[in-house]
Amino acid sequence: MIEKMFDNVSFSLDTLTHQKAPSGYGDFEFLRDRPYFRFDEQLDCLDYEFAVSKLESGVLWRVLKSLEPKQRDPYMSFWGSVFEDYVVWLFETYASKQHNKVYSVPKYADDPTKQICDAIIVCGSTAILIEAKLATCRADIRYSGDYKKMRKYIEDRLVSGTDRRVGVSQLVNALDNITSLPKSSLPDWLRSIRKFIPVIMTKDDIGSSWVMNAYVQKRFKQEKKKYKGYTVTPIVCMSISTLERSMRALTELPFETILEDRMQQDKQLTRPFEAASKYVQRGVAGRLSVHMDVLEKLSEEVTKKYEVKDPIPPAEMVG
Repeated sequence: MIEKMFDNVSFSLDTLTHQKAPSGYGDFEFLRDRPYFRFDEQLDCLDYEFAVSKLESGVLWRVLKSLEPKQRDPYMSFWGSVFEDYVVWLFETYASKQHNKVYSVPKYADDPTKQICDAIIVCGSTAILIEAKLATCRADIRYSGDYKKMRKYIEDRLVSGTDRRVGVSQLVNALDNITSLPKSSLPDWLRSIRKFIPVIMTKDDIGSSWVMNAYVQKRFKQEKKKYKGYTVTPIVCMSISTLERSMRALTELPFETILEDRMQQDKQLTRPFEAASKYVQRGVAGRLSVHMDVLEKLSEEVTKKYEVKDPIPPAEMVG
């Protein structure tokens, strides 16, 4: 079982032949899929972030490919809900509760069947409206260099949608309702709020990439109304990995401070989030202690279940 698992995530020199041609410059999909290099009986991890992603997103997409077409939408809907829960869990677990009040799956007071957005973070007199998006940009789109393919992906998954509202259109609809409905229709904690920051949170790193936020903001300006008596900032687009690397700052600061800093440092919103923020930790996210506790527990369970044992040193084998 262990051997089969490592066969799926590793490669050797003799398996490099006849691989799928890359989609374009910067296409590292082969390495993402197989982040371990096998030489004889030794395995070397070439990229730890790629290896960790195989534990979650890698499994998700591998299962998806094995499903019948009619099973795929319910499957992705389930994992979309899991991703939304994870975004909320990050705030509830690490962010300062004094500065960040978290409301998961907020509903309208006069119609509990209708959801305002995926989550709202209230920082004093500011409400941050979050829409979390699981959708991943495929390699043949991401690396193709074809702007038409990329634009269609953004429109379908982050702006307008195909058969239902997504991203930008969801946030515009939420703002339209919040600013026009009677106060009695809103939850009591939202009724006095006059400032809003709309946020799209993506599972894919593309949410924090070059120019992405500028395009999404352009479409947001085209879709939104003028909200008299309210302050609505530009929309902010960021990836979940950026949020994870922001958690160190969020233990002491409001989420609003981090978002406002990103907007002030790059008013055109063309730069990646990390390049326009002094609050996002560089490299691998640190101080995520609860993550490490969960990983340690999972490691113990896997080790016990599959009876994994440390290899015997050669000297002891001879003795």
